[in-house]
Amino acid sequence: MRDEKATEVGYKAEACTKETVKKTNFIQINGTDIIPVSICAYPPYWFNGPNIKELAPPGNIVISIKNNQIDENEYIKIYTNHIYDLINSNKDFIPNIINRYSYQQDIALCCFETPDKFCHRHLLADILNKEYGYDIKEFGKETSNKLF
Repeated sequence: MRDEKATEVGYKAEACTKETVKKTNFIQINGTDIIPVSICAYPPYWFNGPNIKELAPPGNIVISIKNNQIDENEYIKIYTNHIYDLINSNKDFIPNIINRYSYQQDIALCCFETPDKFCHRHLLADILNKEYGYDIKEFGKETSNKLF
């Protein structure tokens, strides 16, 4: 299924400028000309933009961390493994799906947490920066990608 989606996208992994991808929460991007792209299993009811569910946290780890059933280290391990499983199954899947929405325009990978809170988008940005050479930073922040 993942390979079919990547093929369906139709863009080469090199198509977008890697500086055009940002990260933020749904509220901060509101009112800008940057295209918000959800990376949540369930985006807000009012959000009608694209959603890349494959980049959302798997299973119930969001509920588990909020209920103190797992800690941040366990969350990081589960989410990181999830993203590397995607990468290992098809190296071009993530860049291709991002390019589907970022081709010649800026996008922001969005979820719920405020920039200063622990969140999967920070982990995802670190992985994409390392594995693909992106320069994903928090929208409105000019310096470090690390927020926790």
